[in-house]
Amino acid sequence: MSTYFQVAALAKRGILDNSVFMRKCLLPALHISLSEKLWPSVLLWLQTVELFMETLQCDMNHACLLVVMAQVIEASQFNISTFSLEVVHAHEKAVHLVNMLVDILDVSNSTQGKIVCDMSF
Repeated sequence: MSTYFQVAALAKRGILDNSVFMRKCLLPALHISLSEKLWPSVLLWLQTVELFMETLQCDMNHACLLVVMAQVIEASQFNISTFSLEVVHAHEKAVHLVNMLVDILDVSNSTQGKIVCDMSF
């Protein structure tokens, strides 16, 4: 069984504190993989972030996650000399996670009656 599924099983059983795991393990590992351009690892970490966001309802700071996703998107921008499918998949996954985060923030702000950013002029 891969580490991905082991972590998911621990989190689903409540053995692992989701927000602490994301803050102290997952995001630093993602940052290291991103800085070393280890794209298969980056994609695995992004899939794990998605798992925590979708099924485990992690209480992580969403602004922090948005910053990390922006770093992934910036690092995975198209470059003809470094093009690979892993980079494309990581970029797509990061964009997908940003969309999920925006939806989560939109729903949480609408239920609380707050407006985060009013762009009307």
